Amino acid sequence: MKFEYILKKINTSINYFVLFIGIIFLQQLAVLPLTMTSHINTGFPKIILTIIGFSIQIFITLFLYNKLFKIGEYTKDAGVKSIMKLAKILVSVLLAMVIIQICSTYLQDMSVVTNTDNQKAILKLYKYNSVGLIIETVIIAPILEELIFRGVFLSGWSTVFGISKISLGSGIFISSGIFALLHTSDFSINLLPYFVVGVILASSYIKTKRIEIPILGHMFLNFLAFII
Repeated sequence: MKFEYILKKINTSINYFVLFIGIIFLQQLAVLPLTMTSHINTGFPKIILTIIGFSIQIFITLFLYNKLFKIGEYTKDAGVKSIMKLAKILVSVLLAMVIIQICSTYLQDMSVVTNTDNQKAILKLYKYNSVGLIIETVIIAPILEELIFRGVFLSGWSTVFGISKISLGSGIFISSGIFALLHTSDFSINLLPYFVVGVILASSYIKTKRIEIPILGHMFLNFLAFII
């Protein structure tokens, strides 16, 4: 019985790992059509590529939401039900995003941190496809990334390793680290803002068990990046 239990855990771990890596690959693949628009001068191909990129990401989002988000042991719990508690947590997350964005902007002005690979790609793409980029950055990307890094990863982690404080803390740390590394390849202080954002968003998900909270926080942060 114990051997069968171990095999089941190993099989579940492999399934989640393959799923996590596969979804990240598809998400990056879906961004390619949007990136390609920076090399095209005429409007019609840009529209087609933008629609293709958005369509792939919307499909992945719907697939994740309907099939994957509800499968982890941790998410089976109803979580925070009080609207007031949810509102307080959401406001706390939004305020944290404001503080992080202001600090990041200040550190960039002081040349303590530099533009990451992610920010450079966004600035380049914004020049050629501003509307598509705003939709991608403020709406679609936050939904997808939260479903992947908070929904799929933490649900899978809690299913495999349990819901103890050590287990969930480790899950938050690892998911936030991967989240940071996928936003910049620069192993420096530039990783810190992304890691802190990941920890805050993951913690809000763990606290509320509502994926909408980190999604809204992520959307708000990306919106701030355009106006600050």
